[in-house]
Amino acid sequence: TDVVVMKDGQVKEVTTPIELFTHPKEDYALEIPLLYQFALALQKRGFAIDLSKVKVEDDLVQQLKSLKEARHE
Repeated sequence: TDVVVMKDGQVKEVTTPIELFTHPKEDYALEIPLLYQFALALQKRGFAIDLSKVKVEDDLVQQLKSLKEARHE
C-alpha cells in the first residue's frame, strides 16, 4: 500500500508507510508513530531490527524475542 505525501497542495512523495516513517524528511513535519520511534532507537543502539517487518507492536516484540533467544543459544 502506498501513501501520498502532500505539502502546500503538491505531491511531494509517493512511498510506503514503512519507508516514510523509517526515513523521515524534516520538511514534511510528520509525527513519527511511537512504534517506529522506539524501533529506530533500538536500531541505533545496535539491535538488529528489520523495520520492514514492523507494522504493529507484536511484530517488534517477536523480533526482540528472537534476538533474545539467539543470544542465549
